[in-house]
Amino acid sequence: MKTTIVGFPRIGKNRELKTLLDKYFVQAIDAETLYNGARKLEIDQLQFLAERLDLIPCNDFSLYDGMLDMIYLLGAIPPRFGKLQPSQGSAASLEEKLSFYFAMARGREVAGESIYPLEMKKWFITNYHYLVPELSRDISWKLEPSFLKAHVEAAQSLGHPFKVNLIGPLTFVGLSKIQEGSPEEYLEPLVRQYEALMNLLREWNVPWVQIEEPILATDLGNKEVEQFRFLYDRILSKKGHLKVILQTYFGDLRDMWAPVCEASFDAIGLDFVGGPHNEELIQRYGFPENTILVAGCIDGRNIWKADLTGRKRLIKKLTAAVSQELWLSSSCSLLHVPYTVKGESALPENLKTSLAFAYEKLEELRLLKQVLEGDPGTAWEVDTGGKTPEQQKENGMAVRKSDVGNPQKEETFPGNKFRPVPRQERYELQQKRLGLPLFPTTTIGSFPQDGELRRMRKQYREGTLSLQAYEAYLRDRIRQVINLQEALGLDVLVHGEYERNDMVEYFAEHLEGFYTTEQGWVQSYGSRVTKPPIIYGDIKRNHAITVPWISYAQSLTKKPVKAILTGPITIINWSFVREDLPLAVVASQLADAIREEIDDLQEKGIPIIQVDEAALREKLPLRRSEWEGYLKVAVGAFQAATASVRPDVQLHTHMCYSEFGSMVDAINAFDVDVITIEAARSQFELLPSFQDYARDHQIGPGVYDIHSPLVPSIEELQQRIRRMLQYIPAPMLWINPDCGLKTRNIEETKAALDHMVRATKKLREEYEKRM
Repeated sequence: MKTTIVGFPRIGKNRELKTLLDKYFVQAIDAETLYNGARKLEIDQLQFLAERLDLIPCNDFSLYDGMLDMIYLLGAIPPRFGKLQPSQGSAASLEEKLSFYFAMARGREVAGESIYPLEMKKWFITNYHYLVPELSRDISWKLEPSFLKAHVEAAQSLGHPFKVNLIGPLTFVGLSKIQEGSPEEYLEPLVRQYEALMNLLREWNVPWVQIEEPILATDLGNKEVEQFRFLYDRILSKKGHLKVILQTYFGDLRDMWAPVCEASFDAIGLDFVGGPHNEELIQRYGFPENTILVAGCIDGRNIWKADLTGRKRLIKKLTAAVSQELWLSSSCSLLHVPYTVKGESALPENLKTSLAFAYEKLEELRLLKQVLEGDPGTAWEVDTGGKTPEQQKENGMAVRKSDVGNPQKEETFPGNKFRPVPRQERYELQQKRLGLPLFPTTTIGSFPQDGELRRMRKQYREGTLSLQAYEAYLRDRIRQVINLQEALGLDVLVHGEYERNDMVEYFAEHLEGFYTTEQGWVQSYGSRVTKPPIIYGDIKRNHAITVPWISYAQSLTKKPVKAILTGPITIINWSFVREDLPLAVVASQLADAIREEIDDLQEKGIPIIQVDEAALREKLPLRRSEWEGYLKVAVGAFQAATASVRPDVQLHTHMCYSEFGSMVDAINAFDVDVITIEAARSQFELLPSFQDYARDHQIGPGVYDIHSPLVPSIEELQQRIRRMLQYIPAPMLWINPDCGLKTRNIEETKAALDHMVRATKKLREEYEKRM
């Protein structure tokens, strides 16, 4: 029995990679310094894993994103980046390679022309963002393996068994944006690249390759079955002595069981946490002979310690059902959890004993293997002071409340309950109060958070800056941002969110039932990291959270200031939730807390309230047949949170970086007055999906991408707004960026917003003459 994992975090235990990237992006270090620093981090992590696992992952370490790495490796370069591509290929300088690589992630301006980055989307049911491949007939498909070879050499230098991680071709094409033709016409050039990769890996004496196909856990039909067979008949014919693991995760293989079992894989990795039906499939249909089962039995997406007794029972049943050996693994990559519980000094000790971050999950695999190989239980006793992990977990639950929303009986939300005053009547009341012009301009909420702000926040947290001084500093920043927005000419202002370190963590710090961590960083995309809080018990609001800051901002201006709150489902989806808490219970308690905050905001005269549900889609089941229950809770929680919003108070929501086109009915049930959505990064593909919705809903598709440093020109922005007007009636259109501005610098922000307002005013004059 061997132990392995699907993948490991790469941002660095102390965010070393983030620091390197942020410095490189502002030209504080050169390509050589970035690359050497990242390589040292990678080798150190490989060494750490080699001391704890029988088979370690290689090539799961990325400078930015694993899907971007595959685009670069396969030569699937969109034509618009062609002029940036080094002509020497693998022989190009490191600076040229990295400059080109990051251009696809962040965009680039060349000779006055803006080349915009690849689209970002959420990776299946996680908060990780991947870069979307763009497939067109002009792609050259030229393999560029220099970065891959460096990863392999790093693993080989340790002299320890390893596997090379590759995203599989079916997932690659299935997640791609097909710009010309159909997916089928890209299978042949794609499979040729994978055949060439197999040849290279054999030449480099790689022992194992892990080909990841998470798309196999989604709804698939005969077309995808034929694609799978075509691809893997070809790829596996080239493997020779190279051993191939087909790795799946996030669900079960009910639609693809037969073709997967018929193929000549040396090992198949299945998720028994997110895909419990995989066990039933094995028991019912059997598992292919002479094939290793890689059992994903340690949860890669949550942080609570595993029930190792239950895992032991599962593995024993699986072992009896397979003819070849069985390996123990994580259910998916550990990319989605923090590095380690060690050093979390603020967490109660009895809670810490219930938690397992990435390092601790490696230890769980070791313990489970030791027990399954014949140890009668002493391994647990030696490592945990005489308690099994289950006993530890029970002890840790002492910090959790026993009466959490009556966990024996899940609360349910009623069917769609629309607000009592019809939407058109609300619009008239709101317009009378707000007096907004055609094409109102606004931002999503946050403004840039610079080094000075972070230093002041750190000093306050460490006790070297008084509460009075810190709050005075925040009020000064709010005053500055209100003045800036008025000078720019924005119509609806925000207070900048300077008091918030994160849109979820900030609320968690002010609500009962949460714990926040000191170092629990998880990568969201590129150099962006978050610290998901922990939901452990009853959620209650004991005091006003945002009211003082937003009220102060409104006192500084006659223009309407928009209050920004994070919605209940986004808070849940961007937190680590205690596993035995029903989703509906947690959502109901959060809805109550948010509604109380809304009531206080209204009492203070705040005219616009935005409840963000940016993460609405993230826990949406991968299979459409399972959507109903989740959406009922999500919609019900939003409705409960906003039930008291008065008809003359304008209710907004914001959603970003997900495929919301298939969820328009659920979004309609939110019954908001204005919705803002990410649109520019995805090249406005969502607009047709919202065409019917926009007939009687105000909508603000993001007019520019805030995750790129590029500042679009006034003319570009006018063209984009005209495109929006092809789908959205002029009286229903709002103008805003794609998302919050927290990660941009202030000069980029000023320039982009200035262009946005000026473009809007020109079109406003034009359209007002027509109306």
